[in-house]
Amino acid sequence: MRQDIREYSDSELSMLVFNDEMLYKRRHSYHFMSLLEDIFLFTDGQKEELITDLAEDLNEEEAG
Repeated sequence: MRQDIREYSDSELSMLVFNDEMLYKRRHSYHFMSLLEDIFLFTDGQKEELITDLAEDLNEEEAG
């Protein structure tokens, strides 16, 4: 059963990813969004914010 986080803010999905070790380690993998869709029910806004945060995270790693 998927965890329904749709009632929470747009930052909820991103917060869960960046604070869960298993999700964090897989955050840049090819099938990551499919994994999240298996675990959570989330809104488009939550997904968009996560995508933005992941892009910023990747840019920071590359610049690092």
